[in-house]
Amino acid sequence: MGNDTLDGNTPVIGTNPGEVAVSQSGTWPAGITLDPATGEVNVTGAVPAGTYPVEYEVCVNGTTPALCKTETVTITITSVI
Repeated sequence: MGNDTLDGNTPVIGTNPGEVAVSQSGTWPAGITLDPATGEVNVTGAVPAGTYPVEYEVCVNGTTPALCKTETVTITITSVI
């Protein structure tokens, strides 16, 4: 979410109107998850090295109609030497 902006500002994840909800969109590889409370991506040690494009959705709370945007990011996992 570091690249995302809302009205020129970094969005705040929360449940209040004007804050945003973030969620995984589409199918994510096993072992890679998105924490909707923080927006952090978590990766288990079982995920092999490689690049993984994943989608997430950001929705502004309290808007009618819903104001949402889906983004794709690439997660790169490198081997530990």
